[in-house]
Amino acid sequence: MNGFELHRAAFTNKRNPDIHLSASTLNLWIAAPDVFVAEKLLGHRSAFGPAPARGIAIEDGCVDVLYRGKSLDEAIANAEKAFDRKVILSSPNTERERAMIAPCVTLAVGELAKFGKPEFGEDGGQMGGTLDCRCDGFTIPFVYYLDFLYPESGLIVDLKTTSRMPAVMSLSHQIQRALYQRARGNQ
Repeated sequence: MNGFELHRAAFTNKRNPDIHLSASTLNLWIAAPDVFVAEKLLGHRSAFGPAPARGIAIEDGCVDVLYRGKSLDEAIANAEKAFDRKVILSSPNTERERAMIAPCVTLAVGELAKFGKPEFGEDGGQMGGTLDCRCDGFTIPFVYYLDFLYPESGLIVDLKTTSRMPAVMSLSHQIQRALYQRARGNQ
């Protein structure tokens, strides 16, 4: 039995009940093996901080405008409410993260609108897929979910909501990009 089978629950989720890895799982192992073991193998979830909540809220706001046809103001209001539901403790950092939602949704929608309406799954959720990784004695799929897919232009946009523009793409983003490129070809 390989380690993935031994720790089956750690390598599955509601969207994909089969054993799998993802760019996020791999990046967690690289960045913090101790947190990986605590979360994935022992089932101890770490707190959901304001920065990831902001990122999810910004993406949801963009989807509201670009896919669902809501107004920018309505999408921003919904995104801020979603952030408030996820992050219950207030601090200067929480307020700083929340304050980034409106300008980030506005900027992202302005840039992404020129590509037209993105394609999503039947339920309006992200498009996804798998890429098989062959290991010594077993194969395990890597799953991926695409933020914004524009098939007519062959474009995949994975929305990153860092607070400042990096000069170089981070290793974690490079790993995710490499996975998408391998899985989707030259998109």
